[in-house]
Amino acid sequence: MSKPSIDRSLQIYQYLCYIIGSEEVVRTRRKIFWAQDSISHIPGSSLIHSGSKAEGLDLKGSDYDLMFILKSYRIYENVNDVHVSSSTHQLPVIMDISDTKPGFTKLKLYNIPHRNVSQIHISGEIIDTKLKLYNISHRYVPQIHIWGEIIEGEQFISSRLFREYGLPDHMIIHGPCRSTPDGAYDSAICFRCKEWIQPACHWVDRSRLSWPDPKLVTSEQRASLLPYLTASALSCLTYPKMLHIPLNYNNIKQIITSIININDAELSTYMMSLISNSSLLLSSLNFTGENKALYKQYQISLQCYKVGMYNDVTSAWSMLASLFYKFKRFHECIDILNYTLSKCTPEKIMLNFDNSLSEQTDFQKCKDAVGLLLTCKHIIINNLSFSETYYLLPVELTPLIPYDGYYKYDNTCCIPPVVYLNMLSFLCLHHLEDQRGKLNALKDLELTIREKYFIYPTEASFQIANNCLQIAKSMM
Repeated sequence: MSKPSIDRSLQIYQYLCYIIGSEEVVRTRRKIFWAQDSISHIPGSSLIHSGSKAEGLDLKGSDYDLMFILKSYRIYENVNDVHVSSSTHQLPVIMDISDTKPGFTKLKLYNIPHRNVSQIHISGEIIDTKLKLYNISHRYVPQIHIWGEIIEGEQFISSRLFREYGLPDHMIIHGPCRSTPDGAYDSAICFRCKEWIQPACHWVDRSRLSWPDPKLVTSEQRASLLPYLTASALSCLTYPKMLHIPLNYNNIKQIITSIININDAELSTYMMSLISNSSLLLSSLNFTGENKALYKQYQISLQCYKVGMYNDVTSAWSMLASLFYKFKRFHECIDILNYTLSKCTPEKIMLNFDNSLSEQTDFQKCKDAVGLLLTCKHIIINNLSFSETYYLLPVELTPLIPYDGYYKYDNTCCIPPVVYLNMLSFLCLHHLEDQRGKLNALKDLELTIREKYFIYPTEASFQIANNCLQIAKSMM
């Protein structure tokens, strides 16, 4: 290859790194999404991230794509491929491509041969018979008759009814997906066919040498004008927080095994840290009981706090302070809060989907110097998130729980970090009957909100911050 061609290739490579990230960053993104797919446990379905983000290409304007694969059904291209068995846990659905456009299919339920009946029309009663025959729990397919429509004596799944069933109020139908109105999130509920169907067989052996077209690579000047900066791994860290993984003691072992299999020590520890923080909010960790059982639960929580410090030490200390507050250890709680507040300095970085270039650069320099874990531990700062059952959320702040309002999305109560620290300090001083201290804490809270200190610039964040302020004023 000639020198001009080598220079042009390097410029194009630099341009791509600037836009989508280096090989390391792309690989890290893929690992994070793979880990989330492995550890996510949703009854009746499996989860797969898709689209450009899951491929590691975090392009500006690209949305967040999720596929939910229903486990209780299996798609067959041909009725002759269906094997009826009493041990089967999946309801067969047959493809019908007659009178459809290329790439589309109709889906109809398989008619089980029945004695003395030549044609089965699938009513609610017959569906119940099928579910028993296939050993399928009604929990997973309770509304199949609602999705169906009868066409010429056969039961087909209606695409419209299927997509609209159970549609959340805050989402709309967009093509085959359920989407947010701003187009930032798409979710598709899917059926799975385990074999390559005939129309797709040629994809396996298709040529991959005709792309990209040489005409696409024409702008050497554009690439040369851009500063060379590999996109930071900072953007990767937003992904695990986009999906709140449901936890219980039955699936924690599976989750830990999946994280270990990531085969990346730092990333595995980071993901384990996130899981540890989430596990603190399990309803099972409810500190009711006597002596030995209570002490055991307390020790488990302390271990979770230690592991949780590897993704955001501010959040970990804040949660520990919340635990001490729950046990009415107000003096120790204030000591932790004062220390944590002293660490909330301006150079900290709040994770969001569009961190500035300077934040990305600072993060990358620190990561190169001390590694991912120490960088996340000491530089990253995030909202305090309380999930159901909100056990560690102070009882005085229960009005913030998102039953309705601007910040309702996934039943998680998110409070800006410094706002929460000052609010918790105020509550401790209130119980200690320290009026002067309460007044100072209230002033600090007002200053934090006025200066927008570590508060996401969204209506929801300012709404919940102002609600905290109103609660504090009502207690003066």
